[in-house]
Amino acid sequence: MTRLLALLALLVVAAMGISWLTRPRASARDTERVFRVGQEWRFIGRPGDPKPTLVIVRVDTLSRIGEVIHVSVRGVRVLNAHAPAGYVEAVPHLPFTPAALERSVTTLAADSVKLPDFEAGYEEWRRAQGGAFSVSVREALDLAEQAIK
Repeated sequence: MTRLLALLALLVVAAMGISWLTRPRASARDTERVFRVGQEWRFIGRPGDPKPTLVIVRVDTLSRIGEVIHVSVRGVRVLNAHAPAGYVEAVPHLPFTPAALERSVTTLAADSVKLPDFEAGYEEWRRAQGGAFSVSVREALDLAEQAIK
């Protein structure tokens, strides 16, 4: 009886392995976008954002956190009491994980645009050994707005 149970367990495990090996798999290209420097993407904005887009300004791979995609955001209204209008329409530098961007963007607006001035924010991030947002761009803008208040 013990041999029969062992044989049955072995057959179940073998069947599961064959099922796993033969299952159809989506390639990374089927399920994920390819993000490259210079691309401009539309993304799901906040209610007050007139025409939100982001430009990919840099892509880094860091040993401690993996791939980081740096973007500059425009076409938004982020409240900022220090700005003359009481808000800014662009955020020059925000770092994201690829998964966070994947969840945020909707369509590619342009494959190659002139990069905005992002270097100061990027250098500050680098000096601070910053991380990357794993939340959507929309949520990161809310967080940035709260931090500025």
